[in-house]
This record gives sequence, C-alpha cells and structure tokens, in this order.
Amino acid sequence: MTGREECFSAAEFGLVPGLPPEELRRVYHRLVRRFHPDLGGPADCLAQINAAYDAICRGFPPAQSAVVPRPPRRWPVAICRLGHDLRKRMAVTALLALDDWLMARHGLPRSPFLRQMACRSGVFRPVERPGLLLLRGVSLWSEALVLHHDGAIRAGPNILILPGLRAGDGGRPEPDGSLHAILRSVPRPSRVIEFPAEDARRYGLEMRFDDRVLPVRLRFAGRGEDAGAALCAAAGARYRGLFQASDCPR
Repeated sequence: MTGREECFSAAEFGLVPGLPPEELRRVYHRLVRRFHPDLGGPADCLAQINAAYDAICRGFPPAQSAVVPRPPRRWPVAICRLGHDLRKRMAVTALLALDDWLMARHGLPRSPFLRQMACRSGVFRPVERPGLLLLRGVSLWSEALVLHHDGAIRAGPNILILPGLRAGDGGRPEPDGSLHAILRSVPRPSRVIEFPAEDARRYGLEMRFDDRVLPVRLRFAGRGEDAGAALCAAAGARYRGLFQASDCPR
C-alpha cells in the first residue's frame, strides 16, 4: 500500500457532501472499482468509502415516493484467491480421490490396463460419475466463511477438494498447504450448503471474526458443469470407458 493509501480519506478522492445524487454515485463506483479487494485494494479503504457514501446519502432529504430504500452495500471483509500451483494440486488430488471412490464402490484397481481389461471383458459396465468440485476462491464475511466452487453440485455423490485455511495478516484467510478430499451426497442440486462445525474443525476451516467462530458455507454455481468431465478427459486412458457417455468422454 502506498503512503497516500495509508492515510486514506474518501474526501481526497471527491466523495464529499454536496454532490448531486448522480455525480455521487459515479464517484462512488469509480472508487469501488479502484480500491476493491478483488483488484488488490486494501479492505479498510473500501470500508471507509462505504461509510462515507452511506453518511452522505443519509443527508439527502427523504424521497417523495413510497419506494423502499436499498439496504447498505455489503462487501466481504477479506478475499482469498488460490494460486496456480494450488489449483494444479487440487486437480491431482481430485483424480486420486476418484480412484479411491472407484476402488471402494466398484472394486476397480488403480491400473488403467486392468481397468480396460475389465471394461472390454464386460465384467465392468459404465457407471455414473460422482461430481468433482474444485474450489475457486474464499471470501470471509462478518457472518460466515464462504467457499466458492466452479460448476454446479450434482444430485448424488460429490467429491469436494478443499484446502485447509489459516488466519493471515489482518485475519485474512490463506491456504495452509493441506488438501482434503471430502465425499458428500446431496438429494438435489443446491446453490448453498452449510458445512457442519465439526467438519470445519477437522479440515482446518475454523475461522474467527470478532472472536466468533464463523459457520462455513459452500457456494456453487447455479448452472454449468463440474470439473469432472474436463479432468477425466485430460487424464486420457485412465478413465476411458468407466463412466457413462454424458459424464465423461470415452
């Protein structure tokens, strides 16, 4: 953070009382784009921008309409982005967990050659692949720790690959180097799943905010494929013929 940002004041950047509402919104959005933590800005600057904006808005005379005012804008306290190396390790861990699932559920060996023999001889017939969900990022809110995933969760078994987290500078979550493969079955697709507190402790996801242990929420895309098809296709013959055609290219 530069010396100017260390002594940050929203008024220095034009967010002052007396602006017309339209100009005030333009200034506010410009500052949010500049200082948002997603783009590397410090979270305390964004908090000051939001506080100054809300204070100025409260000074406007009440509108002469029955429109309900919008609630104050909410931004995460901190955001953790996963590096390229960690994402590669997560992909490798996902395929190892898929091998474990095939062995435990269907008795298939890990050897691709023996798997192909089982498929060609008719001993093994293609099955439905479990979902493979890779983490895209982590956001820390005042009320919960949210884990964002690429793709939608499937009805049935799903393999989730989650990194352990620790509190870094300022309480910002950061990976601790560990990876966990977790099997979860759900009756139907969902956008958000609550993670049990005991599992949060077991997998290193217990984070605090204001001396409170935060609940953990897994958030998934409302549509789109999980990572399984792409990972299996990139693995070549390792999973060829093991899964139904809609789940994995043969």
